[in-house]
Parts: sequence; structure tokens; C-alpha cells
Amino acid sequence: MINHVTGFRKQVGLQYSYANQKWLVVLVPVVDLADGHNLEMMDLVEFKPKINDKLKLYTRLQGLIIYDPTEKHHSRSYITARLGLSVKNYQFGLGHTTDWYGENRFVKQNTGLFARVLLEH
Repeated sequence: MINHVTGFRKQVGLQYSYANQKWLVVLVPVVDLADGHNLEMMDLVEFKPKINDKLKLYTRLQGLIIYDPTEKHHSRSYITARLGLSVKNYQFGLGHTTDWYGENRFVKQNTGLFARVLLEH
């Protein structure tokens, strides 16, 4: 993995995915191979049942937790929730994100409207 804060980090992880017309489930546990050996877990679940021929319910719950076992503290975690409707490749509705940062779990929250377009090939 590479990012602007820590640069390049060697990691090993697994990914489990399950998908059908109603469900999408993705589980991704990761372990850093460098320095602190952070433990990370990202999970995503979408439930999209049909309401009628043109409309589906769109729900999504996504979470991440990062734990630093060397320092024995929480680094970051978040939960993102979406509740809305889906028409063809468009999703829209209400969303909420709660972010926790650092050892003392500084909290940052955001609630509002979301819109999403799925680009298909």
C-alpha cells in the first residue's frame, strides 16, 4: 500500500467477496509487515432488494478499524452507513459517517445526502 502520510508500506492480507443481485459482502483483513505491524480490518455489506421493476432499496454499511499492537492503541476507525434508492446505475439517499482517530479516539461525524453513479463497461 502507498499513501501520502506513510509512503510505501508492505502488507499481507486476504479478501473475501460474495455478490449476487441482492447482496455484496467484502471482508479484508490486513497485517503490516513493517515496523508497527498494524492490524487492519475493512468490511463492507450492501443489501439491494428489488422494490419493483425499476426501483431497488440501496443500503450499505462499511467499516474499518486499524490497531497498532506495538503501541497498543487504536489508530483509526470509521463506520459509513447509506440508506437510499437505486434506479439503473444511480444510487441516492441519506448517508452518515463517523470517524475515530488516534489513541484518544477523536470523533468526527458527517451526515447528509449522497449520490453515486456506477460506471459499467
